[in-house]
Amino acid sequence: MQAPKPRLPVGKVELSFACHHLSKLDTFSKSDPYVIVKIRDETGIEPWKQILKTETIKDNQNPKFKSTVIVDYYFERVQLLKFEVWDDDAHKPDFQGDFECKLGEIVGARGQLITAVLKDVKHSHRKGSITVFAEEVYSPPQFNFQQQASTIPPPSADLLTEIAQLQHQLQVTPPTVTAVAQHFRVKCSGKHLDKKDTFGKSDPYFKIFRIREQESILVHESEVIMKTLDPEWKILDIDLQKLSNNDPHRPLRFEVYDWDKHSEHDLIGVFETSVHQILNERKEFPIINARVREKKGKDYKDSGIFYFENPSLTNVENLSIPNPAYQEMNQRLQNALAVKAKYDFEYAQQFRNRYQVVNNQNSFLQYLAGGCEVSLMVAIDFTGSNGHPLDQISLHYISSKPNEYQQAISAVGNILADYDYDKVFPVYGFGGKYHGKTDHCFPLREPDGNCRGI
Repeated sequence: MQAPKPRLPVGKVELSFACHHLSKLDTFSKSDPYVIVKIRDETGIEPWKQILKTETIKDNQNPKFKSTVIVDYYFERVQLLKFEVWDDDAHKPDFQGDFECKLGEIVGARGQLITAVLKDVKHSHRKGSITVFAEEVYSPPQFNFQQQASTIPPPSADLLTEIAQLQHQLQVTPPTVTAVAQHFRVKCSGKHLDKKDTFGKSDPYFKIFRIREQESILVHESEVIMKTLDPEWKILDIDLQKLSNNDPHRPLRFEVYDWDKHSEHDLIGVFETSVHQILNERKEFPIINARVREKKGKDYKDSGIFYFENPSLTNVENLSIPNPAYQEMNQRLQNALAVKAKYDFEYAQQFRNRYQVVNNQNSFLQYLAGGCEVSLMVAIDFTGSNGHPLDQISLHYISSKPNEYQQAISAVGNILADYDYDKVFPVYGFGGKYHGKTDHCFPLREPDGNCRGI
């Protein structure tokens, strides 16, 4: 006859510890606590076995220990644990207190942690406590690899060659080149501008718009000259590309405004011109406000004169601009890399699909950590096949020795009770007389059959 195989643990649990409000046992300093962890089985025959002594934390009444211990977890066993807290001392350690519980109580508690007051029968006034945290030790998943040929065609040799060549060319091609840009430079001023403020003069500034068929683009806004009708602005020095996209004949619209701090800025007037016209034809332009002209009619002349002084176009060298050749090669490289990346992804996806996880089921401890609660309910058979309760061979016979029902409830209940949060267990009978009538579902504890504790 073969001996039964020893049962393997359901998993491994890592325990960590913290203490709170420990008693101050040293005369001139705080305590220096450490924790000793011991374990034994439910029979109590074997002595306690020490499995961990944590580090000592100096001068701390609320220590959190970095030492942990990993314990084999058996669902069907009662595993007793004892946690002793000591105050380290050069001569003799002082006992702070201890706490005993079952491993199942910790892993079955909400959040898989339990906090309890430390007990010291010699010093009952001490109120320190310990918190024990449990966490399952996860093992990496195991895989089976299925050998099969890849169905994804590899990237062509031409593609790989193109990528290598483009990468080399980009290394020897400058990303920018030096260009010559033209700047338009001119002094701008105004004379006899309309007075827009009630109690003072205007605060003029101007905007320049590049005119397009559909819309105009704002390309410049000047500074504000406060309290004057004859403003002189700073010299305008602007890139011709920004001003007119390097087209001296491109129409430009100048809009002159009166700046207001607390309301919308008032339009003084508008005029249109071009860089070519300013350079070669005219240096002064009447500022026109269509609404004022419509209101005054023939009496309206203008809303002021805008002057351009000393206009010029100058070349600015050593301007660094993006290299078109570099940009074109870089775009080709990105397109080629995108094709290769698509292949790499599809091949990796197929390679990953050729693995099969051996065990991808969640463990019992993972369900507990996720908030799963095991509720215990007991049903007892009271049919006549059990025998008369006063008969010693009856399964319901009560004596100093627990009957089979009591043994079964105790053995199973002491395991499952640890995973029931409220520790309230409904107990019902069936197949017996209840209040004089045969009943197949009656509470063994009135009114609802609930029992507190096993």
